[in-house]
Amino acid sequence: MNQPYTYKAQITRVVDGDTVIADIDLGMDLWKKGVRLRLAGINAPEAETPQGEAAARGLREMFEQGRHDVLISTQKDRSDKYGRLLATIFLFGGTSVNQRMIELGHAAKM
Repeated sequence: MNQPYTYKAQITRVVDGDTVIADIDLGMDLWKKGVRLRLAGINAPEAETPQGEAAARGLREMFEQGRHDVLISTQKDRSDKYGRLLATIFLFGGTSVNQRMIELGHAAKM
């Protein structure tokens, strides 16, 4: 099993209930911008449905009030069939966004 990599990141956009766009701080003043992240281990309803809209809204609310800065944990070369990097996202303070989406009923565990 690959060791996880942890980076600071800034969420720039919520695409849907399980996908975000982020700028990732690689350290030493190097950034990878516009990275599509898929929240690992969860599945949210399709964006075109009322449940999907609620999931996206719930995810957006987690990143409001200056909480756009997060930590992401990922593994080398772990992406989905759409090229999104699979990641667990943590708010500063330790809350797992992935787990919180499940707890709020906006996503199911995969």
